[in-house]
Amino acid sequence: MTAQAMRTLGHSVTSWMTSELFIAHPASAEIGPSVDLSLTLSNKDSAFKIGDFDRIWYRRSRFSPNLPFADARSRELFEKEQGSFYEALCLAGECASEWVNPPAARYRALSKLVQLQQARAVGLAFPETIISNDIDAIRAFEARHSSGLIMKSFYPLRWKTDENHHKMFYTASFSAKDFEDEDAMKASPAIIQTRVPNAFDVRTVAFGRNLVSARIERHNSAVLDWRSVQNDGITVSPYELPADVAKKCLAFLERMALVFGCFDFIVTPAGEHMFLEINEAGQFLFLEEACPDLKMLDYACQFFGHGGTVTSFKLDRSGLDLKMTDFESSLQAGIAEEKAAYESTVFNSFL
Repeated sequence: MTAQAMRTLGHSVTSWMTSELFIAHPASAEIGPSVDLSLTLSNKDSAFKIGDFDRIWYRRSRFSPNLPFADARSRELFEKEQGSFYEALCLAGECASEWVNPPAARYRALSKLVQLQQARAVGLAFPETIISNDIDAIRAFEARHSSGLIMKSFYPLRWKTDENHHKMFYTASFSAKDFEDEDAMKASPAIIQTRVPNAFDVRTVAFGRNLVSARIERHNSAVLDWRSVQNDGITVSPYELPADVAKKCLAFLERMALVFGCFDFIVTPAGEHMFLEINEAGQFLFLEEACPDLKMLDYACQFFGHGGTVTSFKLDRSGLDLKMTDFESSLQAGIAEEKAAYESTVFNSFL
């Protein structure tokens, strides 16, 4: 949808799918003592170089190719090789165009521990945390905190059941006392945090150095993670971060070298904003879908189409008069594409 909206504004937009790397969308890197680095990508329409673009939106690259000619062991090898090659392409091409986000910053931002380290450095409040596979350390941590614990995974965990249903692991209550399989705990380190009282949630989207926030209220207060009921279990409304929290978010972005991202906060009954994480490729259009006053598609098109640097971008909140409802067919096509991606565990990277 964002690509289609950008095209209506006169921008040229090209998509390159990492899931098709080496098949329909191959890539090449050439360099030599007398040859400057050349990075060439191809899609079904044409070939192009990374330096051809004013701005690259680097989003959700995954490698689970459909290779009917390969057995399981070969597919695993191919996937690792593709991922390593793609990472090298991105890192080497970082200086050729302006990236959202710069590849090196993106890889660093994938670390939840680094996020918490930088959140602490700028003064953002966040839950007490242990990241560990040491069951004794986790038990000691639990003994020090009577408010209860929650568990998170490092990456989104998705799987398909025997009944062909898609499942995803969300934030869940946790107690070491209930954990019977210590070997499984040792084999799978987890992020464990103190449980925080929740009045409501906030998602703040950073477009450059401009922050747009939404208040998210869960219909069922027993739900720990609003993402698990995102389709019909939340109410979304515009929200303004307190000035001191906004200032800390901007400092966090600077330290992380990020130019885009989605902050998630819990706001306690006392009004404290507890930082949970930043998703450097987070979703934002669903906010407008739930609350049309949040003109997220409009803001995104302003941001990606801005003629200056992304850090100099100034958001016009009166907007370009773009609405998601004007691109309903693109939305449905995007939903179908996303569903197909989940079903094949393939994700897209958009340039």
